[in-house]
Amino acid sequence: MWIDRLIGERIRMRRETVGVSVESISERTRIDPVALRAYEAGRKRMQRRDLFKIAQALDMSPEDLLDGDDPRPGRGFPRISFQRDMIRISHPE
Repeated sequence: MWIDRLIGERIRMRRETVGVSVESISERTRIDPVALRAYEAGRKRMQRRDLFKIAQALDMSPEDLLDGDDPRPGRGFPRISFQRDMIRISHPE
């Protein structure tokens, strides 16, 4: 699903920006490195608890992973917000 790829890309971009390896995140979160790579590639649906663990390991909030901006010029990620059991998606202008 596209939302899995979107969140996975944000995780990978943040991890590379702060200069940590998948193995380092795996040690901090106790999430298997194979699962982390699958999350980053958008091949596996991430569980909520893993999102929180990964965000903490990357020194950011889960909301930052969901609402982050694409640092590449002229591009923007849709903003994702959770309201109770509903997901709301808005696209950048």
